[in-house]
Amino acid sequence: MVRSLAIQERQGVCRLTLDCPDFLPPIFAAPDRAQRILVNLVTNALNYTLEDSVTVSVSYDSKYLWVSVTDTGIGISAEDLPRVFDRFWRSERSRELRQEGSGIGLALTKRIVEAQSGRIEVESELGQGTTFRVCLPLAEY
Repeated sequence: MVRSLAIQERQGVCRLTLDCPDFLPPIFAAPDRAQRILVNLVTNALNYTLEDSVTVSVSYDSKYLWVSVTDTGIGISAEDLPRVFDRFWRSERSRELRQEGSGIGLALTKRIVEAQSGRIEVESELGQGTTFRVCLPLAEY
């Protein structure tokens, strides 16, 4: 997975950074689904960040693993934020930039997160970048 993301990173001038502790507790989620969530969010961030950086930050508390994907890309307007998880929806700005995609990636990601008993949230400011935060429950061990 890291190799495929590194290949995408080299296609632009964007830097991908990982901020993650050495130890992570196991999560109560299917490994392939957790990987799909991360790949979808990072790929999306790289697609909309033409310069600067994308940062993946991972932390955990007593109940949840938290993953944040923050980019310095084009951002999402306040009026568009409520629609980012709608199927087949793409912002006007993304269509203007002729970004490829069907508008299903974030909708699918949200469904996967919720199927794993997690939550996804988004914060963004037009022209300043976007942060997607996902929390997934920790496995009891």
